[in-house]
Amino acid sequence: GDPVLPEHSLLAQQRSDAERFWKYRELQTETIARKSQVLKMDCTVPTGAIADFVAALKSVSVLQGSADEDFYVFGHLAASNLHLAFANCTNVAKLETDVIELIHRHAGNTHAEHGVGKAKLPYLSPIERTSRRAQNCR
Repeated sequence: GDPVLPEHSLLAQQRSDAERFWKYRELQTETIARKSQVLKMDCTVPTGAIADFVAALKSVSVLQGSADEDFYVFGHLAASNLHLAFANCTNVAKLETDVIELIHRHAGNTHAEHGVGKAKLPYLSPIERTSRRAQNCR
């Protein structure tokens, strides 16, 4: 059957929806930029695991001091690419570790739409670290 999406998920049905969603996406980026103690990450998680993954992220973000309204998930659901943002966190380093553990627990990975990047290298498996993609980020 169809994958279960997180509560409040929106899918564009027509071009005007897509244009409106893009505006929301840009406004979200501006809103997040005004907050403090921000952690932003990209990841992929299998579409069928997205709803459970988002629920787990909410729990972890609240434990690290991020209120519900300071937790943002948006992205490209059909491609399983998610943009994550957490604001007003009390412990960004711990939150980052917890989020990466959740990504792996849900069969996802941290090298999504925007690649690996230097900040994610420590979280790659030994095989991933030796890959050409990871080597190009050093």
